[in-house]
Amino acid sequence: MINVKIFLSNSKKDETLYVFDFDDTIKSSENDKELPSAKILKKLLKNGSNAIILTANPNTTKIKKYLKDHDMDVKVVSSFGVEKQKDVETHTAKKQILKQILKDQDYKVLYFYDDQEDNLKSAVELGKELKIKVIAKLPPTKA
Repeated sequence: MINVKIFLSNSKKDETLYVFDFDDTIKSSENDKELPSAKILKKLLKNGSNAIILTANPNTTKIKKYLKDHDMDVKVVSSFGVEKQKDVETHTAKKQILKQILKDQDYKVLYFYDDQEDNLKSAVELGKELKIKVIAKLPPTKA
C-alpha cells in the first residue's frame, strides 16, 4: 500500500491538471536553485490553473516551505515515501496516485512534468487507460 499525504486548498474546477515532480524538476537537488519548470508553475498558479506537486520526497513540510518562499502557492502537495517501501517503484506509485486523482476529479487533460523517463511513460500509459489526453514532458533546461 502506498502512503500518500495530500493537502488540499481551494482550486478552481477545470478539466486540465498540471502535475510537477519536485526534486530536479522545480528545484535542483544539488543546490536548491529554482529550475525553469518553476517559472512555468508560477505562471500557471498566477492564472488560477490546477497544479500539484507529486513527489517521492516524503518531506512535505520542507517542500511546502520552499514553494511558499519562492512564490509558488501550490494547491496540492502529494508525497509518498517510496524509499521506505522497497516493493513499490516510483513510476508505479505515481501512476496509482495520478489514477486516483484523475478519476476522482474528472480531469480530461494532464500535463505531467518529471525528470524521470519511467515516470513520464507511466503517465502516458495511464492516459491511454483512462482515455484522457496526457502531455508528458521532461523539465525544460532553459527558462
